[in-house]
Amino acid sequence: MTSTLNRLPDDEAGYALDSAVLASVFAASRDCIAVFDSEGRLLFMSPMGRKLLQVTDWEALRHLSWEQFWPEQARDHARKAFAAAQAGGTGEFSAPREDFSGNPRFWDVHVSPIPDEDGGPGRVLVVMRDQTDAWRREQERHLLSAELNHRMKNQMAVVQSIVNQTLRGAYPLDTAKKMIATRLDVLARAHDLLMHSEGERAPLRALVDTATQLLDGRRVLVSGPDIFLAPKSALSLSLILHELSSNAVAHGAHSAPDGRVEISWGHCDMDGAPAFELRFAESGGPPVAPPSVRGFGTRLLQGGLSGSASQANLDFHPDGVQFRLVAVLTSDQNTLG
Repeated sequence: MTSTLNRLPDDEAGYALDSAVLASVFAASRDCIAVFDSEGRLLFMSPMGRKLLQVTDWEALRHLSWEQFWPEQARDHARKAFAAAQAGGTGEFSAPREDFSGNPRFWDVHVSPIPDEDGGPGRVLVVMRDQTDAWRREQERHLLSAELNHRMKNQMAVVQSIVNQTLRGAYPLDTAKKMIATRLDVLARAHDLLMHSEGERAPLRALVDTATQLLDGRRVLVSGPDIFLAPKSALSLSLILHELSSNAVAHGAHSAPDGRVEISWGHCDMDGAPAFELRFAESGGPPVAPPSVRGFGTRLLQGGLSGSASQANLDFHPDGVQFRLVAVLTSDQNTLG
């Protein structure tokens, strides 16, 4: 192998690389080092290279062509880099290439010539650095960026709907501004809960506590198993619970000294799919009647849960509002307990 690589000039013969030193260089390198002949046939691969690429049968791999070494999407870059080395220059590119066990990997590749004794294009040295971890982090960053962008667009659509629907109501301007600010605050608190929850799935119990802060906690009974909601469903439910709470304080059970609210949920199925059922029930309050105008809050409650197949039922019993929601737990949502 020593004769394959350039030997140093005679006046530096004491520093010439012998086979033992060369072997130690290969052993110390964390890269995949390979040598191809001028026609692009594989001749040599360092032990670390065989380990990184999960090579189990070196003899079957010998003489594999440079072009066959790379998947279709990387071959154009590989051909150009090899041609640069054949012309006496260097070529570089980055590309994915699975190891021989089928595991995805990503490489930074440097291709350079090994001149023969006459200085012509002899063999080609390839140094491949495994950048899989960095590539995965970059992929995750792109996915996160796309997800945040998508979520931001959804948030803006919800905000626009809240503002437009509220302003359509026959409210004085100051009242409408206060309602918009309150609804946006609920949305912001639910979003904050999602951002600080594992997997960005909101625990239903915490969501209930966050969205019903207008209620007197001493007169609220909350019960139910652990259920985690995906972002779109969580934001939608937070607004629903806020509208129910606002109505209870202004016109319902919590507008009377002895009125109470019970919020409960549990597991069920909906058309054969795993689902949960949530109930918001008022009692002990003044007589209630359906509103004469179907405003934003009523439309929101009767529309059900965004992001999931759902059914909503809003009844105005004489003793207080009764709300029932059944929603399918999608693949982004999970149930525990």
